[in-house]
Amino acid sequence: MGMLTRQIVGAVGSVAVAGTVNVATTLLTESRTVGWIAFVVALFAACVAVQFGLGLLGRSASSAMVVEDVIVDGSINARMTHAGVQRVRGATVGRDINLEQNGN
Repeated sequence: MGMLTRQIVGAVGSVAVAGTVNVATTLLTESRTVGWIAFVVALFAACVAVQFGLGLLGRSASSAMVVEDVIVDGSINARMTHAGVQRVRGATVGRDINLEQNGN
């Protein structure tokens, strides 16, 4: 699942959770004001939780590609299909270094 899809699912889920809290609170307290206050608090908490979760997911170990301290007679070809960081350090390469990144 891509990052945009996760963001959309998170946003829809946050509104669904907050809406459920609103309805439940309104039914239990019979007060619309308390229901709307609970809705806003639940929406804020759900959005913070989703953004925190997306931030942690976005920093997975697979978001970095490192070629370090290698000796290669030929070429180095590296391709990433997602957003991340590519680094080459301390490498001795006989021909070419080709780095490609097709991520968001």
